[in-house]
Parts: sequence; structure tokens; C-alpha cells
Amino acid sequence: MKTMNKKGIVLVTILLLIGTTVLPTITSGSIEEIGIQRYDSVSAASNTDQELDLLHGETFFNITGVSEDINSFNFTYTIPPNYENQAPIFFDIRDDTTTKIINYSMSNDTNQPNKVVTLEMGPIKKGENAFLHFDFWVLVKNNDYEDLPEYVEIPAEEELPEDTKIWLASTKAIQANNTLIKLKAKQLLRRSDNNLLNLANNIVLFTLKSGFYLRKFHLVPIVYNFLDFLFKNRITPGEWARYNDALSKLLFRIGSCTGDANLGTALFRANGIPAKDLIVMPANGYWYNIHYICEYYCPSYGWVLAETSQAITPYMPKNVIIIRVNYPEDEDLAGTGFDYYGGCEQWYWKDNKNIVGYVRTKAFNNKELTTTSSNAIISFKATQKIWEKFTQYAGLPLSGENKNHFDNATKAQENAINCFLQSNIDGYMENITYAYDEYKKIII
Repeated sequence: MKTMNKKGIVLVTILLLIGTTVLPTITSGSIEEIGIQRYDSVSAASNTDQELDLLHGETFFNITGVSEDINSFNFTYTIPPNYENQAPIFFDIRDDTTTKIINYSMSNDTNQPNKVVTLEMGPIKKGENAFLHFDFWVLVKNNDYEDLPEYVEIPAEEELPEDTKIWLASTKAIQANNTLIKLKAKQLLRRSDNNLLNLANNIVLFTLKSGFYLRKFHLVPIVYNFLDFLFKNRITPGEWARYNDALSKLLFRIGSCTGDANLGTALFRANGIPAKDLIVMPANGYWYNIHYICEYYCPSYGWVLAETSQAITPYMPKNVIIIRVNYPEDEDLAGTGFDYYGGCEQWYWKDNKNIVGYVRTKAFNNKELTTTSSNAIISFKATQKIWEKFTQYAGLPLSGENKNHFDNATKAQENAINCFLQSNIDGYMENITYAYDEYKKIII
């Protein structure tokens, strides 16, 4: 589990610049085996420009043993999936991690496209502190939404694709069928001229303002304390787990970005618009616990991101790393302000109550470049394929030739990242293709 530290990045960069890095050559055969059309056969908008972005996410999990010595415990964390405009490239556990990692594995979560990494860690003694530190890199094919129509009529349910209708559900955390939420939703709809895009703007403006004034005048702690007094035996400690369901957000106008996203999603659904909650890492370089936004379905266009805590929609994909798409069952598990999770959909789990800790995350946009649509399509689809291969084998007890092939592949993924940092899209693809060829040689 080798991390690309600053010295490593500098070394690879020097090698790239002086031309001594030995890279494989892309062949039409290897591209076709990945399942992608060759460059010269990608005709759609092949001469137009497409922005690609390299996002880097960092996660820090602080761990403390509280009541007894523990031999081992499991920590499960959501990792970025292949989804819409993003394709993860690589995951790496940092060398400065102090907790012992016995083994780990990556797998598909219950609902696609979500993925998780499960780490068996330990031992840890009572009162001992340790931490887990890891990174991942994500390729984003950015969308500036210039092709989004100015007017989109609010659709009837029968006009919606069947696979979007699950996102109309009313759940414990997102109470789209609640009378008060429906009344507010219809009020916002009346101001929209039956235009979905106007409605979307009205919704995100409302979710922003619903908490702004209380935050501005520092009334949130007062309301928190009052509600804690009323319901103190039913609410878990922690700023992220209080009154973040949609109805609590509407009534009390408190909560965090989670409540903003839940309420925004509920208001879309109450107007018959499929909408999802997304758990994300904003690519602005600041430390967060985690962040929530939503996206809504636009007929004849697709899913559109909405930043419900900043009143921005459409919201460009390069601004966030998406780590989880919440489903109705996640929303039911999150519950309401009266439940343990207070409407907060989970993104990590631990299986031992004698372990306490907190998670901090931050993300950056490491590099932005522009290339042809043809190069962007090939690079993006190839990266998606590599991520599926990587998550299939990462953490497995490989040996012999299998381990050599895995090590070669992951080194090529690291080289690909450094090529991208140097705006070398050809070098990026050469390394991604080589990684794919090495993964194919693994026999289990």
C-alpha cells in the first residue's frame, strides 16, 4: 500500500519531463479489448473541446478505544463509484496510518453503483488513539450545462422513465408526502411558470434561506438546546445527527447541509420530479465531516446536480467527488429527528461499540485540462473499466505472477495520474491501457 508522496510526485514529474519514463504504446487492439471505440471511429463532436478534471480526495479516520482492549474491528467506508460524469482512478492507504490493517477488500454495495471498502483493523487498547489515512483520485468529464434547455415542462409521472420513478418515494428522512412539505412544494411550483428549471432554482433558494437567518443571528444553538431538553433521551450527540430530515428542516429551520439536501429532494419529489440525495466531498480544499447535495431528473436531458446549501443549480460535476448515491432504504434507515441518525444518511460503519472516532474529509481539483471529445470519451470510459478491475483485486492476498501483474497495474495508474498533472493525455491513456493489460493477466 504505497502512497505517492511529494518526493515521489517530483521524481515521476522529472522523468516525464526528460522523457526517460518508459511507457507502453497504445494499440488499437488494446483499446478495443477495453470495449471502447478507437479514436478515429469516435465521430460525435470529435473536434470539439471537452474539459477533464483530476480531483483528489483525502480521508482521515481518528479512532479511540473507550472501554476495553480490542483485538480487531471492521470499518466500512463508502468510496467513489463510477457514476455519471466521474470515473475513479486509484485508491491508496497512506504510509502514516497508525492503526494496524489486518486486511481489506473492496466490493459493490447493495445498490449500484455504490462501492465500499471494508478494513479489518486492530488491535487497539483501551484509551489508545490511532488513525487511518487514505486518498483517492477521480477523473471528471465536466459538464457546463450549456446544452440545458431554457424551458423544460414539468413532466407527468407516466412520461418519466421507469428507472427514475424509485426517486419519487416518500421516506422517513425525505417526507415528500407530508402535507406541509406538499404545500410548500406547490407554492414554489406556482412561482415557476411550470418550468422545471425555474422550479429547481426556487427550491435551492428556499433551502438556502431556510437556514440562513437562524445561522446569521446565532439562534441555532438555542433551538438545538431547547429540542435536546425536550428529546434528550432520543437524540444521539453530534452536530451531524440532529433534525436533518426534510420535515424538521422545514419546521425548525436548523440542521446542516444534510437537512438542506433532504428538504430539497423532498420538494422536488412532492412536485413529481425524481430526485436523489448525494453524499459528496466538495473540491475546495477545506476539511469537512462530509457534505450532502441532491440531483433531479430533467426529461430528455438526464440528471442535474443541485447544491442545496449554496443555491446553485445546475452545479458543475467538477466541484465535487460523489462518494454515495442514497436510496430510499438509506433514507428510511436515517429516520427523523426523533431517531438515532436524525435524518442523516450514513457513509461509514464500524462494528464495535467500544470504538469511537470521527471522520474528516477534504478534496481538491488538482488539474484541469481541455482535450478533444474523442480523447475525453476514450479516457473516461477506459478509466471506468480500470476502476472495476482495481476494486476487484485490491486487498486480495495475491502472490507470484498475480502480485507482479497487480503491482505493475497500480504503478501504471499512479503514472497515469502524474501524466495528467503534466497535461499529457496521451501518456495518461498509455498508462491506463497498460494497467488494463496487466489486470487481464491475473488468474484467480
